[in-house]
Amino acid sequence: MWKKEVPELRFNLLKTSQKRKLKDDLMKTFPRLTKEMLDLLLPPKEDFSVAKIQGTKTLLYVDHNKQPVFWDHEGRDDLYPTVYTLWTLPEFMPTFTIVPSAFSFLKNGADLMLPGVVIPPGNTLQFAVGEKWSVTLEGYPKPVGVGITVISSQKAYADQMKGKVLAMHHLFSDHLWKLG
Repeated sequence: MWKKEVPELRFNLLKTSQKRKLKDDLMKTFPRLTKEMLDLLLPPKEDFSVAKIQGTKTLLYVDHNKQPVFWDHEGRDDLYPTVYTLWTLPEFMPTFTIVPSAFSFLKNGADLMLPGVVIPPGNTLQFAVGEKWSVTLEGYPKPVGVGITVISSQKAYADQMKGKVLAMHHLFSDHLWKLG
């Protein structure tokens, strides 16, 4: 998603009603997100801005320091957090932990494959198609990426944990990250 350089952005301040709608949309999109978490990410008294990415319908939301916080993929209320947001509150999204060697494949543009996912002994992962998940490296607690599941856990286990599990949309060191 953010593999190409982002053209210069023109930001507009969010009105109070737009900020309220953004918060409502985030609460619907991320069930783990509490009001307290949301106030930490989008403090009530701080200004937030939005920019439309030129040549797309994607909207980028930034805080008062112009730090990317969320983006709306194709402008359809399809909200995703940035890694900066996940570094502040990693617990509001489910997370795949991966072996560190798999990260180099992600940096080169690959999607997350099941053989790179670490499953703790005695645990099973539960996910459905179309869920938003973050990615962390084994031994490093901060998320390094975010994407959307392309298969269900039932299918993943039936396929003996082989194949693609997560279409990567944003990754530490991509062009969205470089905006922060």
